[in-house]
Amino acid sequence: MSFMKYVIDKLMFILFNIILCFLLFVFLLVIGNSFSEILLIIIAWVVILILYFIVNYYRDKKRYIKLMDILTKLDKKYLMSEMMERPNKNSEVIYYEIIKQMSKSMNENICNIKRAQTDYQEYIEEWVHEIKTPIAASLLICQNNDFPKNKELMREINKINSLVTQTLFYARSEVAERDYFVKETPLAEIIHNNVIKYRDNLLINDIKIEVKDVNKNVYTDEKWLDFILDQIMNNAIKYSKRGGHILISALETKDGVILTIFDNGIGIKSSDLPRVFDKGFTGSNRAEKRSTGIGLYLVKKLCDKLGHVVKIESEDGKSTKVILLFPKGKLNRLED
Repeated sequence: MSFMKYVIDKLMFILFNIILCFLLFVFLLVIGNSFSEILLIIIAWVVILILYFIVNYYRDKKRYIKLMDILTKLDKKYLMSEMMERPNKNSEVIYYEIIKQMSKSMNENICNIKRAQTDYQEYIEEWVHEIKTPIAASLLICQNNDFPKNKELMREINKINSLVTQTLFYARSEVAERDYFVKETPLAEIIHNNVIKYRDNLLINDIKIEVKDVNKNVYTDEKWLDFILDQIMNNAIKYSKRGGHILISALETKDGVILTIFDNGIGIKSSDLPRVFDKGFTGSNRAEKRSTGIGLYLVKKLCDKLGHVVKIESEDGKSTKVILLFPKGKLNRLED
């Protein structure tokens, strides 16, 4: 807020005072006042006018700086109207009232959106829990009976189960600020749970899995890391060749723990690598696998929320390596 801009804004007021000053000069001259007396009055008028401008400028500037300071520190900018003081000038009151009404309307819309998000999440969670029951029953029937195409049926049921789980976590990730709790977590337990979860798929596809040096503790949210590893392992199995090999290993460094999931599957084209975390991107050499393109998008989104780093290295037709870095940290609840 420069002084020159302030003067330009008050230009009409200045012109009015110049005209008034000229008329006063003429009037005083006509009624017989001396030139020196008139000049003294005009100088006094100008001095008072300049002082008025300077005082008002610094008062408005102070108020402007205060408002900008509040706005800078405020996390949710749409609440700015609640922090503003009602102005004394009548010319400013109308703008203040407009901002208050706009803010009120915006807050109501935000509340409606949040309620809709909550309703959507609750519906998805209820739907997932309902559909997981027949999925679990179907898997149990397959495991306890020897059907002619039992392996193929189990593979398809596991695909459905994976997609349903993905849907649930996708819905939860939209309101993540209430559902993240970072604590020191044993990495080995989560990895072994995922290996057991995919045991049937590994056997069906004749894929060997090797787990090395994963007895490390990391700072993370257990349920979300379980989902992240689920998505990575699902991809490793899906894009591995029959008789393939998956290696899961961890390394502790001064910066944290590095977890690597390696598979010697079909790999990713170098031109596709920059886009692997984009929502809906499936890759030019992976279309036949009917991927949703949501898994890695969620992995990246959740890793960003948790403060983890995720990278992918790959050679087309040879291998893929997913690298997760868990920085050293403290116990805390994440905020959105």
